[in-house]
Amino acid sequence: MPIIRRASTHDIPAILPLWVEFITFHADRDSFFEQDYPSLTHHYQQFLEKALASDAWLVVVAEGEKGALAGYCVATSENRWSAEYGGHHYGFVEDMAVAAAYRRQGVAQALYDVVEAWFQQQNVDHIELNIAVANEVSRAFWERQGFRSLIIRMIKREE
Repeated sequence: MPIIRRASTHDIPAILPLWVEFITFHADRDSFFEQDYPSLTHHYQQFLEKALASDAWLVVVAEGEKGALAGYCVATSENRWSAEYGGHHYGFVEDMAVAAAYRRQGVAQALYDVVEAWFQQQNVDHIELNIAVANEVSRAFWERQGFRSLIIRMIKREE
């Protein structure tokens, strides 16, 4: 079973290649996700640094064998008002990725259990996340956690 702990800035160099694996997984299923990884990796590093410095964000990592990074999850707790939901304090799972070698071993479940407990401590009204339409494995995982589809987000890239 993986060890789940809060991430620190020392974990960023291990998270970044897993993030590229995560994006590549999606790009293999939908060309929309094909990106300039060197440029985006720098931006994702900056995003992680800001998230790690903020009390509104939680970044957790799963350690596998010999301390190898098995996965990570980034989540936030926010207040917002919208016409769809009214005023709410909600949790948002920004990213969750599990290294290919550790999939189907309970890593995602262990990460989400920690994130869900944090959301409960934050007194969120509900939890949201985005799933790529082509990512059937992820959708099945989140449905097992009790999530359901609510809104379809459509996108058009201008070329």
